[in-house]
Amino acid sequence: MKKGVIYNRTNKLLTIVLIITIIANVIQYYNYKSYERFDWSGSVINSKGNIIQVAICDFKGNNYYITKDKIADKSWDEINDFEDYMKNTFFPDSLSIKWFSYNEQKFYSGRFSLPIEIIRTKAAQMGMLPSIKNHYDLDNILHFIAEVQPKGKLTVWILKFNGNDQTKFKIATFQATEIKSPAGSNKTLAPAGE
Repeated sequence: MKKGVIYNRTNKLLTIVLIITIIANVIQYYNYKSYERFDWSGSVINSKGNIIQVAICDFKGNNYYITKDKIADKSWDEINDFEDYMKNTFFPDSLSIKWFSYNEQKFYSGRFSLPIEIIRTKAAQMGMLPSIKNHYDLDNILHFIAEVQPKGKLTVWILKFNGNDQTKFKIATFQATEIKSPAGSNKTLAPAGE
């Protein structure tokens, strides 16, 4: 009789442990959302003929920074990008950017919400898989590119390399606000070497 009681208690305890483990795994799967996590990077370029210097280009969720002292003047041939890319994280839902236009001698700034549903749709069309299914090669990284244009205009692109080819989609256009020069100074930035 005593053995039967011990086995019943042990079975009940193991059943409770199993139920708690299953509940914890379901909660972790729901909160972690591995099926919505991807590998991506952020970068900034200038439109052709628009010479700029970018102080901030932060796609939300990206802990890396662009080169602030780089003067961009080569459009798509010279991308000011982060040294690394985000692994196993959600797509960015916003962009914060600040730059100086040498052509206009003006500073611009803006904080914009990105259309996350368009990003997900276009990423799926490009064949992006969640990062848990990727092999961490460049073909499986989605690149977010902020293209700075004259008069404070801004276009955000997503780009994916397919071997030697690249696929890109425009996902949004924005209008930044002209701001006074940082730190209350009326001086503009001088190009490197001057």
